[in-house]
Amino acid sequence: MKSKVLILLVIICSIGKISTAQVRSEAAEDFKSDKYSLGIGVGLATMWGDLNQHSLSPGFRLGIGRHITKSLIVGFETYIGQLQSSEATNNWSHGLKTTASYQAVDFNGKTSLGQLFQYTESPIGKALSAMYIGVGVGMINVKTDVQFETIKVPNFRQRYVQDHDFQPYLALNIGFRVHMKKFFGTKSTQLMVNYNNNYTFSDYLDGINISTATASNKYKDVYSVLTIGFSFLLTGRNTEL
Repeated sequence: MKSKVLILLVIICSIGKISTAQVRSEAAEDFKSDKYSLGIGVGLATMWGDLNQHSLSPGFRLGIGRHITKSLIVGFETYIGQLQSSEATNNWSHGLKTTASYQAVDFNGKTSLGQLFQYTESPIGKALSAMYIGVGVGMINVKTDVQFETIKVPNFRQRYVQDHDFQPYLALNIGFRVHMKKFFGTKSTQLMVNYNNNYTFSDYLDGINISTATASNKYKDVYSVLTIGFSFLLTGRNTEL
């Protein structure tokens, strides 16, 4: 999780250089509330569950937002992809690994941090003016394949494996949007980096719950998705989001 947050911060600082003084000039334009946007993104997903090794797998995001004000967006987002974890060997198993295919949808709200920071010419200042945070609630559906070479837990599959789960989750978002007028000639297209961290109400996101068997698993499963993509305005208004 720390490595993915670090990657996000590096991306924000790097791409912040292409966010020009238009951020400030656009803020002075009249805002029209009848604006919607469509966002798409591709990236990497990972999870934290019962096993101690977690892999990065492809993840995809599709969202639609309603712009209530120039600093507040509410909408729906859907995510699809895979989550993988494993534990090569321990004193009770060998070659244990899980692969979960998931589909998730959430309702969320995002607010821009640009209203809280004074614009500066530095890359960090430009990046902060484009950043946002958000929170939402959603549902995730997973179909999991659990495999192992050897295992010493009696009736492991019957007692501790569940290959399908449908659970609610709490979503926390951080990301940024950069207008692409410099490249596409229109403010209706934005570069979008989004990090979504999701706290589920399930111990079966990875298909297993072995807290009563041999593992020390005291918390519910967590998964996150980091995507890079674009957001497109769905109206002809040429004003700031």
